[in-house]
Amino acid sequence: IVPAEQGLQLRVAHAQLGTGSQITSRGAPGNYLKAAKPGRNLELRIDSLKAEQLSVDARGGAGAPSYAGLDGANGKAPGCTWGQAGRGADGDNGGDGHPGAAGAQVRLALPHAYPQAQIKVLVDGGAGGLPGTAGKPGAGGQSKGCIVYRADGGKSGLPGAQGQPGPAGDAGSVTLQRL
Repeated sequence: IVPAEQGLQLRVAHAQLGTGSQITSRGAPGNYLKAAKPGRNLELRIDSLKAEQLSVDARGGAGAPSYAGLDGANGKAPGCTWGQAGRGADGDNGGDGHPGAAGAQVRLALPHAYPQAQIKVLVDGGAGGLPGTAGKPGAGGQSKGCIVYRADGGKSGLPGAQGQPGPAGDAGSVTLQRL
């Protein structure tokens, strides 16, 4: 079942599910252009069910990763006998990961005789996006091509800080009604 904001209602008179069957209404993962989508809300009514297990996956989509921090620029090189070397620039901090999307609201209406132990519904929120990596420090300026005299080199910059992982999405809910 494709991710969408509008819930889906399924009404089945008789269902026979094979081993490993699963109803999936997961949310879509985020990317750099779009936010993660939540699991699609699902209302499922099955009047007669034959299955080893009823498995529904309605988890939220994972959050998008963040951008890496920019590397710092290198410092200016000094002359051999005069001038001052430039300090390397600091690297930028990585961005924080984007939040995961919420799990779906799942409502099941199943026959009274179907064992609850054979019902497996996943409505976890999507994982948070990965943090951006830290920018590398710029190197300090160094004298080059000097034979006799050499001016002191500049200090390197500091690395940026890695971003924080994005928060996980909120968990959905499951409601079970017996027919």
